[in-house]
Amino acid sequence: PSPASGSDKAPVKIYVFSDFQCPVCKRVVEPMKALARELGDQVQVVFKQNALEMHPNAFVSAAASMAAYKQGKFWEYHDKLYENQRNLAEPDLLVYAEELGLNMARFKKDMNSTAIKDQIEYERNLAGALGMRGTPGFFINGHKMVGWGSYGGFRGVVNRALKSAEGVNITTRTKAVNVARVA
Repeated sequence: PSPASGSDKAPVKIYVFSDFQCPVCKRVVEPMKALARELGDQVQVVFKQNALEMHPNAFVSAAASMAAYKQGKFWEYHDKLYENQRNLAEPDLLVYAEELGLNMARFKKDMNSTAIKDQIEYERNLAGALGMRGTPGFFINGHKMVGWGSYGGFRGVVNRALKSAEGVNITTRTKAVNVARVA
C-alpha cells in the first residue's frame, strides 16, 4: 500500500507521483496540504514514488520515506525531506528519522529491505508506463497532469472531478430510487 491522506471513501482521488529531490515537487507540498484541508473528506491524496534516476539521492530518500511509513510517520518524514531537500544523503536521512523518534534499528532495516526497494522500482516503472516521465505528476480521478502550473489550474481540475463524482452519485441515487419504485 502507498501512503495516503484523507478518506478511502473520498469521491476524488489524487495520485501524486513525486521525487524528494525535485525542486518543483517541493513547491507542490503546501498547496496540496491546503487543498486537503479545504476539501476534507472529499479528497484523498495518495503518494507514489517516482525517484528519478537523474537525482542521485532520490531513491535512498524514497526508501527512507517508506521506512518511516512503516512506522506511521510518512507525512512527517515527507515534510522533513522537502524542508531539507539539499541534504538528502543517507547520514542526513538517519538524522531526520532520529528527530522523529523512529525506531532506528527497524528504520535502517526497512530502508534497506528488498521489499521497499522493489516497491519504489515498481512505482517508478508504473509512472513511466503511465507517461509520467517527469515530476511531479498527478492522476485526479483518472485525469493525467504532468508538471505544476498553478494552484488555480490544479484546483480547477479537482473541482471538475468533484462535480463529475457528484453527478455519478446523483445518477446512482436516482437509479436506486427508480429501482425501489419498480420493486
